Amino acid sequence: MSGLAAAAWIAAAVLSTWAITMARAGARIASLRAELTRLHQEMQREVQYWQADSARARAVAAQTERDAATWAAAWKQGRDDVFSTVPLLVAAQERLTGLTLSAADSQDET
Repeated sequence: MSGLAAAAWIAAAVLSTWAITMARAGARIASLRAELTRLHQEMQREVQYWQADSARARAVAAQTERDAATWAAAWKQGRDDVFSTVPLLVAAQERLTGLTLSAADSQDET
């Protein structure tokens, strides 16, 4: 009987060791699952942040492109205005110079 009792004790020890190991493994697996879930949520928040940041950067780039196009068009318009005004200014200057010379000539004749 003592051999049978020893076998029973060995079987009980093996069974209890197996049960304890499974319980601890289950707890560890649950802990790992919770950690993976937390990391996944953190990753999702980070992806959403960078997607929003990317959208903001695209909006700023589009606004900058519009501003640059507006500035270039205004610069071209201003340049064209100067080019069209310069001949008028030169003509006005020539008229004033001509009037000044004519007035000086008439004063010299008197």
